[in-house]
Amino acid sequence: MGHESGAMKAAAAQTAFLVAATRELPPEAFHDLFSRRPSGVRAWAVRWRVDAPCMIDYATALLEWAAREPQGSDLKDSIRQKKLHLIWTVRPERTRAERQWQAELARLDRLPVSPFRTLIVDAVSKSKSDDAAWDDETNAYVRDVLAPLSADPTTESQKAFIRRAEVHYAARATRSTRLGAEPVSRPSPELIQHVHWLVKWHLRGESFRVIADGLRAAKEPDAIRVSVARVARLVGLKLTRRPGRPRKGALKSEH
Repeated sequence: MGHESGAMKAAAAQTAFLVAATRELPPEAFHDLFSRRPSGVRAWAVRWRVDAPCMIDYATALLEWAAREPQGSDLKDSIRQKKLHLIWTVRPERTRAERQWQAELARLDRLPVSPFRTLIVDAVSKSKSDDAAWDDETNAYVRDVLAPLSADPTTESQKAFIRRAEVHYAARATRSTRLGAEPVSRPSPELIQHVHWLVKWHLRGESFRVIADGLRAAKEPDAIRVSVARVARLVGLKLTRRPGRPRKGALKSEH
């Protein structure tokens, strides 16, 4: 369990790093990325000082996705110009239980959408406290709650749909938990702060003293140094002696 918790924490740190680093990178970095082939992503990540495995995976997936988009795609241009960021959640290597849940999820997603939208919640909400109730798919209402959601604004209010969505989520969360799959680990506020310190030091080139002076609560530079080193290990980022993003034109692009 400790190993799994450590893996989940690392995944949460990597997710936070992707968000913070992609926001910090200048538009030139994304223009550079989109000018490369997937085989050149590692060199791109090294150039822009974001050569963590999670960033390399993200950038590779971004290029592969962009290759399938038509020329002149507004979506592609928005990402290149930093007007839009794709959300990427890092997951640790799946356990046997999580693989079982993914198979179960695929099966649930193939269930037919229920036409009885307004009846489902009232019929099933009474059984919500009983986990076993969600296993009885011979019960049509339970089966309908587990099935994919569909909204029809002509017959259902937004409030009713949201209520139904909450029950749907609770039913699937209960099913995944019973199979032993862990919920996605969201970065804690403290972890997010440490990632921001990492980005400020490694990409902006701010000193630990400058970072400490900018905090509301007093913090010693050495304590920030320790937190940055710890979160860098979780992210898989090798720290260097000369922090800061590359100067424009200082490095040649390797394609």
